Amino acid sequence: MRRSELSHSFANLTQELLSTTKKDEIRTFTVSTRPSQIIYDSGTIIDLAQDAALMAVHQGKSALAQQFLNLEAEAKKNITSDELMSRFPDYYDSIMSLTQATEIIGGVVHNIATTADQSGQSWIGRMKSALGQLKQLVTTSLTRVFKELSAEFSPLMDSIDALIKGIRTIKDKLTQFIDKTQNVVQHLSSLFSEIVAKMFSWLAKIKQIAAEQNFRLTKVSVSFDPLTFMTIPVAGIPVPIPEFKMPKIEFEFT
Repeated sequence: MRRSELSHSFANLTQELLSTTKKDEIRTFTVSTRPSQIIYDSGTIIDLAQDAALMAVHQGKSALAQQFLNLEAEAKKNITSDELMSRFPDYYDSIMSLTQATEIIGGVVHNIATTADQSGQSWIGRMKSALGQLKQLVTTSLTRVFKELSAEFSPLMDSIDALIKGIRTIKDKLTQFIDKTQNVVQHLSSLFSEIVAKMFSWLAKIKQIAAEQNFRLTKVSVSFDPLTFMTIPVAGIPVPIPEFKMPKIEFEFT
């Protein structure tokens, strides 16, 4: 199967998968690129096929799941050494976006702790703008790794939307806003863990494929600094903000 056919087939199967997902599960999530414009190279198909197959199984679509796995097998036959590494920028940019997102929410919480009692319209506008940037960064993080499959993360986007909406009434409902903030932070921490785990799975796959195909890649190593938290007290309530770090990734080629 030619590469263009592989990409087209995977995009069509993904649309079929998402069309069977309940509308209320994906209603708040939008992908800026139309399906026909998304290019799935062999490396991306290999990385996402099992995620898509698992979603299909959860929907009771075993035949659809098998089609995704068949495309994965076909992609492994066609992959080039360049395509093998094509996912690296996606993972790197995704983690960078999440790192920036936590910096923004830390800044928002700090502003709330110090100036929420002065929350006029201009202050609310600044906070909404910052949270809008947060939402865009999370959207970028998701779509870089999961492409159209990022629709499954709509609860995270819902929690950010609730936070943006809650900024209007923060003076009267500060405790509720803190709860919403902690909910977003929990979602972000879970997403970070999931993307890191998925990246390790991808690295294991490309190392195995490189060995099978006699590609030049001989070694992959990844390390992270320990996760730390910054705790900001708001109205006597400690709000822990995770401080994500960029990974150190090394590849060796012969």
